[in-house]
Amino acid sequence: MDELYKVVFVYPDGHSEDICDTFKDKQAAFDYGNSLLVQVLNNEKFHGGESDDEFGLPEKMDPYFMIYQIVEGEDRLIFESKH
Repeated sequence: MDELYKVVFVYPDGHSEDICDTFKDKQAAFDYGNSLLVQVLNNEKFHGGESDDEFGLPEKMDPYFMIYQIVEGEDRLIFESKH
């Protein structure tokens, strides 16, 4: 039984993205998700990261990623980077 891992990333605007790559190792999936998180956080800081909706309320949320283990075609959440 082969285990694979996939990363799902949630951006500051709330949309999520299933990363197309799968990983054979949980640590590799974590490293990838963490590096993407650092990139997005740095990008938000560089560009100000502030955005208001039509009512003047902030729309942004803290980005995070999740790691799912895939076994026999079934996905199981095994990690979420939310604080």
